[in-house]
Amino acid sequence: VYKRQEVRFAADEIGMHETIFIQHCKNSTFFIPAKCKAISVTNSEKISVEFTKTVSNFEIVRSKRVKVYCKETTPMINIDNSDGVHVHLSKDYQNVEIISAKSSEINITYTQDDGEYAKDIPVT
Repeated sequence: VYKRQEVRFAADEIGMHETIFIQHCKNSTFFIPAKCKAISVTNSEKISVEFTKTVSNFEIVRSKRVKVYCKETTPMINIDNSDGVHVHLSKDYQNVEIISAKSSEINITYTQDDGEYAKDIPVT
């Protein structure tokens, strides 16, 4: 459980076959610089997660006010029973499938080919 902390994983700490679980955290920021299998955020509030790439998915469950920054790509983002989720995607956003259920206030921002962020796209 992290509260009001910045957590930086080293690239050599994370393997492609590992899943990272972030649970019961509040007011924290997580930096995940290496490719991993999946990332799961559960029962957390006011957190930010910046990651490079996942093999499987990025999932947010029963959380509030979560910011996600995907530097490269992830095949799928699942948002379940969460509010106030803002997802920033790289220019490879066309390959990302976003699934949401019982959630509100979801916005997606993607990077254009020129490197600038496009306007927010609300998910309804």
